Amino acid sequence: MSVPRGKYFEGRASRARIAFHDSSVDVRSYYALRQILKEHPGAARHLNNVGRGVYVMVSALWEAYCEDLALEAAEVLVREAVTPDGLPPVLARRIALELRTDKHELSPWKLAGDGWRVLTLERVAEIARATIFNTPKPSQVDELFERAIGIPALSSGWTTPPEMGDALIQNVLLECIQLRGLIAHGASPRPVISKSKVSEFIQTIQSLVEQTDNAVGAFLHERTGSNPWNNKPATVDGSVEADDDDADGGSDA
Repeated sequence: MSVPRGKYFEGRASRARIAFHDSSVDVRSYYALRQILKEHPGAARHLNNVGRGVYVMVSALWEAYCEDLALEAAEVLVREAVTPDGLPPVLARRIALELRTDKHELSPWKLAGDGWRVLTLERVAEIARATIFNTPKPSQVDELFERAIGIPALSSGWTTPPEMGDALIQNVLLECIQLRGLIAHGASPRPVISKSKVSEFIQTIQSLVEQTDNAVGAFLHERTGSNPWNNKPATVDGSVEADDDDADGGSDA
């Protein structure tokens, strides 16, 4: 599997997607480090440790992207809605139930004026933290976007790019997140994270970020009638050329 490269994506993108690609430069630095140290035999053990850290970081980048995108999408819906009736029903019902069960006598005043807008975004942020926290598996991602903006079963629309083989991308993500959990919780023996494993994970996430951004953008366009992403991305530099050893992932170091 090839080394992830800096990627330029055409058109417009969410702020969350741009932030993800900016941050993913750190992952490519891992491959640059490997090439610098490949002639040093004693570096292998240390590179394994670095690889585990980079693997956890990739999961954190995906988690942050999902949370940021859910809030950004909610901001679009809140901005476009004239009244709370314009919110996705699943989110409006959640807020209404919360207010009905709030025993504080002044709770209805939270909706006064533009208070409903503030309250909605606060609740979406809470939903993101509670739903995704450290386990951005397909089921958690589905739950987040359904509860936050009303998209049902978002992950069912993900497809596996031809260059990634025949495995369902949903299953690849699930396996990667499970491996991340073993690393983070100090499993013994400690998992060996080869460069090919890191490459598979970041390329899976890059594809999912692109597909998720497009799906959420299309959903918002259908609801609001306009393109929600007004952010033009810049070129991400820092590509790393792979030699034969780095490209095939044959070494665990």
